[in-house]
Amino acid sequence: MSLGIILAGILGAGLGCFIAFSCSPYKRLAIAGAIAVPQFILPGLPESTSVFQLWVLLMALAPGWERAGLRSIYAKLLILLAILSALAALWSPLPVIAMINAAQIASLAILAAYAAALFKENPDGMAKIFGWLGAGVVVQSLLVILFRLRPDVEMSFLRSAVGRILIGTEKLGNFFGGSPDNVFDVTKSGGVWVNANTASMFLGVAACAFVAAAIRFQKNPFFLVALIAASAVVPTGSKSGLTLLLMMPLIGLLVPLLARGSGRLWIPPVIAIAYPAFLLFKHILDERIPESLVSDSASSLGTRGVIWEAAGTLFVQNPFLGLGFGGWGEYFYWASGGALGRTYPPHNIFIAAWSDMGTVAAVVLVVFVAAVLLAHIRLTSQTPKRESFAWGFGLAAFLWLFIHGMADAVTFYGDLRTMLIPALLLGLLMAQSRQGVAPSPDSNLSSLPAGAST
Repeated sequence: MSLGIILAGILGAGLGCFIAFSCSPYKRLAIAGAIAVPQFILPGLPESTSVFQLWVLLMALAPGWERAGLRSIYAKLLILLAILSALAALWSPLPVIAMINAAQIASLAILAAYAAALFKENPDGMAKIFGWLGAGVVVQSLLVILFRLRPDVEMSFLRSAVGRILIGTEKLGNFFGGSPDNVFDVTKSGGVWVNANTASMFLGVAACAFVAAAIRFQKNPFFLVALIAASAVVPTGSKSGLTLLLMMPLIGLLVPLLARGSGRLWIPPVIAIAYPAFLLFKHILDERIPESLVSDSASSLGTRGVIWEAAGTLFVQNPFLGLGFGGWGEYFYWASGGALGRTYPPHNIFIAAWSDMGTVAAVVLVVFVAAVLLAHIRLTSQTPKRESFAWGFGLAAFLWLFIHGMADAVTFYGDLRTMLIPALLLGLLMAQSRQGVAPSPDSNLSSLPAGAST
């Protein structure tokens, strides 16, 4: 690394510290919203040290922000996961990855706490954060559409200096150096992602979140952002994305309607069958699309069965501590008997949590997912009808995120570019839990499961 780059890095760090420590919590979160999608990855550094990630760490160190959100059950579970990830470095083949994962989970909790405080003090300010994020969502959507129409433009972008800044030298080096991701397929498009499935996850979660924001803040332009994002899911070419695009809007509409009458008894079955229904529809799509385009799909039932069987074999041998970060890659081929010809990631957030951090972490993640989903279900019944649909589409956003995490190689919060979306939604949940809600006249809370409290 040249002296010039080092000096530029020092100057940039100093400027970042000055801005973070001198501006208000609102402005810090607004800057996070503006850079969440582009990330800005410095030359020669990995994606995990993007400007966005470094900015969030500065947000944590800066004074003057309300930390009450960190006392919520959601933040406590996230902090516990971050601690377990850091501890897993002690037995991980790749301890640095364990520490990076811990920092990212902690970042999710910090962003959510910032969002909770802002929404409580200044709801209009929270709407503006969605606006800053929405600009990135629209640009990403348009890039996906453009790259699907012009694959040659996508390849030029990936080889450009701009591509290196937005995606990272390391990732693009792997992409062109023997580990190509699926946007090499002309039927797929990723925008600033090199994986079309992950791009579709971001767009779908964003679409649901912006419908929720449009309803909550009564901002009609957010509906347009949601429509653009949803429309861009299709040209990604992701079958996971297409399947969830058909399912999640129904969840956002149905759950609030069912929660207000005798139909509330149907809510648990509707949520419970969402993942099996996803697998079924995804399998149908795999069967109808030529094999040449699905042969590398780890979400096919046959491939998934091999992954589950290998996970069972490895769990019996390492039930408590798991395999540590990097351990799955070392042992999967052996555990699967080479059935798939190569190593596949778990494609399951709970298996990944056990493998990377151990059984306790997997249980904590189950509790976190359940707490978030149950709280959204309760709030669709406890709030006025219009607001209940905001919670319904918030539920759809989280369900999209979690189900996609059971189909592709992403985390329970998606990835760094996606992180701010669940953070903002979690912040709304934290703020609502702290304020409490008055039951709507037609709700019957005694018939619903108890939600998470702070």
